[in-house]
Amino acid sequence: MPNFSLQELLVDFKQCAKLGYILSLSMQTALEAFKDVDPSSMGTNPEEMMEAVNRIIANWIEKSPEKANQIAHDLVLVVQEFENLQRK
Repeated sequence: MPNFSLQELLVDFKQCAKLGYILSLSMQTALEAFKDVDPSSMGTNPEEMMEAVNRIIANWIEKSPEKANQIAHDLVLVVQEFENLQRK
């Protein structure tokens, strides 16, 4: 049985929740890049899938630089607001 305090558990959960929150936001911003992608074309193992994700997003950024820049800017603002709320 693990030996840690409730406070340690809450700190650990907070860190994991923040990473999940940021990942979720990042995936939401990628929805437009993936709207015309056939998931079966992304490979079957995790390495192939990550390469496909990187390629799809890079291609979309290249084709839509203004929109990509705005999404990146908005994402930074949301993360900053999230961090400010955690400090309160």
